Amino acid sequence: MAETHPLAQASALDAGRPKHEFTIPESARTLATDPKQVCLRQLTIAEEMRAVNASQALKTSAAYELIKAAIVEADGKPVTWDAGGKESFLEGCSPKVRQLLISAFERVNTPQAKEVEDFLASATVRIG
Repeated sequence: MAETHPLAQASALDAGRPKHEFTIPESARTLATDPKQVCLRQLTIAEEMRAVNASQALKTSAAYELIKAAIVEADGKPVTWDAGGKESFLEGCSPKVRQLLISAFERVNTPQAKEVEDFLASATVRIG
């Protein structure tokens, strides 16, 4: 049986994964290439691991590789893995927009304080 490429596997998961849309404030768009709107998705654990491994192998920041994996659309158009896709998109973003993308990634993938509080409050102890 042929093995499915990891990116193809991730694409198969996209059908059920929510996409989170964010509007970039005009004041943060300092370059002509900055998008007005972006769309990110939650990452699977395998995608997170690949991004972190890529950051180590390429000597780039983990945040950069995680954003690259999470970004799926900009201004209503797909941002893909092909040549001129995700790398070019991020190269065209100003520092402010890149920082906003990091903040969006954290919002999408990190539990809020209330979620952590509720989760920890639900703890019970079982013996045996």
